[in-house]
Amino acid sequence: MSNEKHSDKGSVEERIALLKSLKGHLIAQRDKFEQYLDLLDRQEESIQSGDMERLQAHIELEKGIIEEIYAFQKVIDPLTEVYRMAYPASEPEIPLLSESLEHARQEVLARNERNRSLLKKNLETLRQEIASLRIPKRAKSPYGDVGVPSMIDITT
Repeated sequence: MSNEKHSDKGSVEERIALLKSLKGHLIAQRDKFEQYLDLLDRQEESIQSGDMERLQAHIELEKGIIEEIYAFQKVIDPLTEVYRMAYPASEPEIPLLSESLEHARQEVLARNERNRSLLKKNLETLRQEIASLRIPKRAKSPYGDVGVPSMIDITT
């Protein structure tokens, strides 16, 4: 009987550790999505102001945040599977965290699409400006229309 109690206690501790780990990773990923949303807002301001240097800096930061989000997802997916097998009747916090993550993910996609649309619009405006620029023609030389010489001076 004492082995059963020890086994049950170890099982409960493992479940608690699993739950804490999954919860911690979900919260960290949610925080990264919030950072990403803030970055997308700043990126939109840079696009609208036409500040390409700031936009480039935002894009570099964006790459780092996306890599971190994917790294968290690589850990979360296996933890979620183990959690589902260990907890058939799920803990109430995990679905709420997952739902808030999905909401943040959808918001990121919407803002990302809006920024892409703004960039396309700015690019089209630049193309029209470039097309409307007229390159000044070079001034003609006064000697350009003289023609081909027909006589050669051979007296020297």
